[in-house]
Amino acid sequence: MNWGQAPSLKWENPPEGTMSYAFFMIDETLTTKQPPDVNGNHSGVWNIPTSITELPLGWTIAANLSGATGINGGYLGPCPNLISQGNTDKYNLILLALPEASYTVSGNGTSGVRDAYAMLKAEALAEAILSGTSAAVIK
Repeated sequence: MNWGQAPSLKWENPPEGTMSYAFFMIDETLTTKQPPDVNGNHSGVWNIPTSITELPLGWTIAANLSGATGINGGYLGPCPNLISQGNTDKYNLILLALPEASYTVSGNGTSGVRDAYAMLKAEALAEAILSGTSAAVIK
């Protein structure tokens, strides 16, 4: 399961003490509704070394992030119309700067992404968020 192509990303000037990065793709529309929908926690990857400061279009954990760990392939793209049509959801691409080189995170699926994001966000030295909307239809 991998909807969409991972976008190219580039970052610079991490805070002092950064030892690794984590990346998450979160559907804010789903995760902030009441009650929150766990399916909005699309994907995540962590233990990204600080030697990596950009990812090419279509990146994958296997091809571009040796040593990193992730859930749902690291990138699971927008799918606001998977169950019903006519939706436009807000998505956040989130990069965390972390003070440790390696983290052990347990869990899988969307609840695993939710738990990993909560754990690593609590540890983060800084967080960068790129937001956008999508009305994509999965064929």
